[in-house]
Amino acid sequence: MKMFDMLLSKIACQAIKVYRVFRPYVVHSKCIYHPSCSEYSYQAFSRHGFTIGYYLTVERLRRCKACEDSGYDPIPEIISKEEAEKRCKSGNTK
Repeated sequence: MKMFDMLLSKIACQAIKVYRVFRPYVVHSKCIYHPSCSEYSYQAFSRHGFTIGYYLTVERLRRCKACEDSGYDPIPEIISKEEAEKRCKSGNTK
């Protein structure tokens, strides 16, 4: 199962790279966070694999669209799948 998670993570990272190429032509707004949402997602998938990276990415995008805060928002260093699900459901990824 870990191999499948790694494969999905690599596919997600490649999709993010493609998005970055076409982003200037599709999305004209600037990200309010540092790192940008695409960089955050790329790092989340690279560090934590697909499952946890997915949960972190969804929560980050949800916060980004809400335009509540801005500024530095780093990737959590160590996080379990259960903790990621809990944070995503509660709306708190910090």
